[in-house]
Amino acid sequence: MFVRNCLRAGDYLVPIPYGIPVTLEYDDGKLRKIYKYYDDEKQVVSTEELKLYSELEGVVKKIPIKVGRTWVRGVLYSGYHAKCGGYVPTDVMADLSEDILVKKNYRFYAVDVLSNSTAFHGAGPVRQWLKMAGFTIILGQLVPAKIDQKVFDLMWDNKYPFEYPLMTYYFIWRSSDTLIVNTFLLQEVCKSVSKYLTEDGLLRGKVSCETGNVIDLDYYQIYKYNIHKGVTFIMNANHVVYSSCQDKQSGITCSVCGKRYVPTRFCHCDDPHCLSLKFRAANNLLSAFNAHPISFDKYKKLVKDKEIICVGDVLNTDDYLDYILETSLYSILRSLIDIDVVRNDDVITSFVNYCNNNVDSLKYYMDNPDRAAIDFGLDEDKYFELLDWFRDKQNVQDAVNVIDNPRYNAAYVNKLFDGPPIFRDKKIYITGKFKHGNTNDIISIFNSYGAETTNTFDTDVNCVVIGDMLENIDGHSVKYARNMNIPIFSEKDMFDRYDIDTDIQQNLQ
Repeated sequence: MFVRNCLRAGDYLVPIPYGIPVTLEYDDGKLRKIYKYYDDEKQVVSTEELKLYSELEGVVKKIPIKVGRTWVRGVLYSGYHAKCGGYVPTDVMADLSEDILVKKNYRFYAVDVLSNSTAFHGAGPVRQWLKMAGFTIILGQLVPAKIDQKVFDLMWDNKYPFEYPLMTYYFIWRSSDTLIVNTFLLQEVCKSVSKYLTEDGLLRGKVSCETGNVIDLDYYQIYKYNIHKGVTFIMNANHVVYSSCQDKQSGITCSVCGKRYVPTRFCHCDDPHCLSLKFRAANNLLSAFNAHPISFDKYKKLVKDKEIICVGDVLNTDDYLDYILETSLYSILRSLIDIDVVRNDDVITSFVNYCNNNVDSLKYYMDNPDRAAIDFGLDEDKYFELLDWFRDKQNVQDAVNVIDNPRYNAAYVNKLFDGPPIFRDKKIYITGKFKHGNTNDIISIFNSYGAETTNTFDTDVNCVVIGDMLENIDGHSVKYARNMNIPIFSEKDMFDRYDIDTDIQQNLQ
């Protein structure tokens, strides 16, 4: 953003509103020429324009400096917005120039002065001289030590007499230097608007403009500024800041579920169960069953055709009817629960283990999360997000729909590969953070050798394996196991003793 890249603490800043930037040239104190723009970009106005501009309010014809040449820079302002596309003010100058010839209601506001006979040092002397010479000046501000977009907005809130943030240039006084920065406002006239959904369920729009440009926007901006055919809008960087249509809208209708909602930034349906938001979950679910992903276009068509009514229905579509539905209960939950809701995989793994990896037990406690918290003695802070997810009955129903699928093998044991049953009838307790993966990964590795693996300590475990990352270790359980003479292994010792890394490599190949 401009405020972070261009401004420094202590700068004196004067913004130039949407209008015609001009430079008045005085020779021996008398107004002789008027230019459009500033410095090297100056273009002298025609004789007709010079006569008109000279008579406008705020234009001073004589100044106190009677020797040499003096230039006063500023803007002719009326509040008029051009009705064509392009960068402001350069690409819309023809329209602005025509307007001033017709309406003649523009006023000159001065910003800066230069002279080849008098030196001005800093914003203070410049502004004092301009006021003394009879010019109307524009509000300026001293840039504070800490500046961000919010602070920048507050600097002008209810103080800037023009339209904020329609600022076309910034004059910046920094020590003895004066900088002029173009903000490159882009103005367009809408020809048509089309909507589309992203894979994350975000609603966006493509605005086709009279200039031929197509601008891709978050639909919230289109909604907020009511951009439709014939509307002129202005953008600062990638954000709309002005629209010629001031009519407010009362909301929009989701094209997928039909619900009416009021868009917010990063526009999407506000029903968390809307299928417009479930594409990622659908593919996560397919991945859990080692099925190939579904394309977004195919997913949208199946939703539109009512072949997918809930996320689990994707497993019953034609492309996946031949798949054997074998995966762990953990994998089903992990695929359905967004990572932004529950980040910690171990929370889900532990919950499934508390349910003894039993389908009926899991279904009961998903439907009764408060009972689960009591029966399992769950840490509310650690399990809050998961339990809260279960409290939404639609979430539970989505999980149950998958688990109750007639093709799902409920007896499936979470395995990474089919290894020799060297840990058959053995119960292994794991704790800590492992180099070989998350808790579910480690469970699947040991289960591959016939073990019953858990991250919930019980007195009937046959051994303890501690992750080599030496983080999140349940020291109390380890101490208890040591007192009971239960064998305790590090991750490296366990994997080296049974040459597990070799088995993993061979089987994955």
